[in-house]
Amino acid sequence: MFLINWTNNPILAQRRKGTIDDPFVSIQENLTVIQEKTVLTEVPNKMEKVDIYFVDEYSSDKQYVVGDLIFQIIEGEKVNFECIQDSLGISTSETDYWKRIYFIEVSNVNKVLDRFEYYVDYLNGIVSHNEYFNNKTLTYQYLGEGTHLFPASRIYSGTVGIEVINTLENIIQTSATKISIHDRQPLPEEGEEGEIWLVI
Repeated sequence: MFLINWTNNPILAQRRKGTIDDPFVSIQENLTVIQEKTVLTEVPNKMEKVDIYFVDEYSSDKQYVVGDLIFQIIEGEKVNFECIQDSLGISTSETDYWKRIYFIEVSNVNKVLDRFEYYVDYLNGIVSHNEYFNNKTLTYQYLGEGTHLFPASRIYSGTVGIEVINTLENIIQTSATKISIHDRQPLPEEGEEGEIWLVI
């Protein structure tokens, strides 16, 4: 771990070296896409890339409908499929019912992403997706190099122009009884007294 010290509120960088004594860690996590973005728990290793899979494994006992997304282990590897015709007990090898899906990582941050394309910001551990995946949960596999930890005093919750009007630390210290994260603004009847509703 090393420290970038700004006064008494440092950003901590807990990074592994990728050596025998300090190896990168294999991570598999299920995360939900919100506003076309997913924030990985750690910064992924760029050489090993980030692999993406659907969360549900194929079952011959389950009724599938058009649009269902599953994976199946074939010869020791996870393979993604999309149901293209309603099916029950029909093998994923039947191409009239199943379409094999390939997630494609792109290197252009400004590209408009097609449905199964994704972009990885390897500096910050953020994965960008097509809007189709909003509110869907995906499995991410990668080698974790570590992470950056930000103090609550350096996370702002509101601005006027470029002037910060509040920080997460101030909210926690003054009034918060509960903090919840959402992908939209709350309706008037939602939330609890003292709850902080963070929109990301």
